[in-house]
Amino acid sequence: TQTPAIVYRDRDVRISEFVSDPVSGEKEWVEIQNETQGAIDLEGWSVREASGRVNKAPSVQIAPQGFAVIEMNSGALNNDADTIEILDPTGAVIDRLLYGTGSVPAAEDPLSVAKDEFGAFVATMTPTPGSKNIIKKPEVKSESASAQTQSQTQNKTETSSPNSSSAGSADAHAAGNTAA
Repeated sequence: TQTPAIVYRDRDVRISEFVSDPVSGEKEWVEIQNETQGAIDLEGWSVREASGRVNKAPSVQIAPQGFAVIEMNSGALNNDADTIEILDPTGAVIDRLLYGTGSVPAAEDPLSVAKDEFGAFVATMTPTPGSKNIIKKPEVKSESASAQTQSQTQNKTETSSPNSSSAGSADAHAAGNTAA
C-alpha cells in the first residue's frame, strides 16, 4: 500500500525573509517558516520565481514555528522586483510574495527584507537566515539634511572659485566670519 500524500493548506509554510541582492560573493536566499503545530519534511519542496526558475529546498524537517533557508545562485531573483512562490511536493503554491511593490520593498545589498511583528515586510539591516527576524531599519537621509549638505557644498565651491574677484572673496570670507 502507498502512503497517502500529505495535503498542505495555503500558507502552512510562509515566506519570512529573503535576500535578492546579496553581498558580493554571497548567495541569494529565501527563509520560510512552518506555521503549523507539526514538523514538516521539506523533501520535494521548492522555490519558484516569476520566470519559472525553480530551486529545491534542502531535505530537512522544519519544527513547528521553525525556519529553513533555501539558497539560490546569485541572479535567480531580480534585485528590483520579482515573485517568490513556495511549492509543496505536489507543485501546489503554498505561499506567494511579490516584492518591489509599495507593500513589499526590494532591498539593496547588504539588506534583507523580513516580516516584522505585524506581518508587514520591511527592509532590515540585520539579516537572520534560519532564525527569528530582527528588524533594524536602515537610516534614511532626510531630504532637508541632504539639501542642506548640497547647499553647503555649493557655497564652498562658490567662495573658493578661482574665477571670483578678490573683493568677492573678501566679502564671502567676511560674511562667513559675521555668521560665526
